[in-house]
Amino acid sequence: MLVNMSALNRRHKSPSLALTHEIHARLFTVGYEGLQSMEFIQKLHQNKVAVLIDVRRNPISRKKGFSKTALSQRLLVEGIDYFHFPSLGIESELRRSLSGPADYQELFSFYRSNRLPQAVNEVARIQSLLAQFGNAALLCFERDHHFCHRHSLAQFAFDKGIHLSPSIQRCIAGCLTLR
Repeated sequence: MLVNMSALNRRHKSPSLALTHEIHARLFTVGYEGLQSMEFIQKLHQNKVAVLIDVRRNPISRKKGFSKTALSQRLLVEGIDYFHFPSLGIESELRRSLSGPADYQELFSFYRSNRLPQAVNEVARIQSLLAQFGNAALLCFERDHHFCHRHSLAQFAFDKGIHLSPSIQRCIAGCLTLR
């Protein structure tokens, strides 16, 4: 089980209090496309996101502030925990030739049938993070859920019993742009 005890102890006097989040915690998804770092972090705070779960295979970005090290350090200062689950991402080679909606749908179909069934342990870890810290958000680049794998991951998590944010529940296969 993935536990960041120092972060847990910062928020809670005792680990048992952390488990009270399980009932109320929600899973969001978010893409940082078109956002500046501070604007992105403000949106996390506005939605009471306590944990950011990076589901990019390679957590690098040409956009300042969104590579793994810079982002995780900034989030630490902001009181938001950061975890990277590279196994939930999609390899660059599979994304390179995507050109239209049909290509994306084919890729996401492959992801749902070949990758997600192997991700049960990671989804259990996400559920554990929700229980320990409260609201969490799955992070990738794309703003539009039609062009991101997070919607498939959110659906899979829901199927495994994770409580999704109301916005995701309404469009179960969609991603939430935090407001």
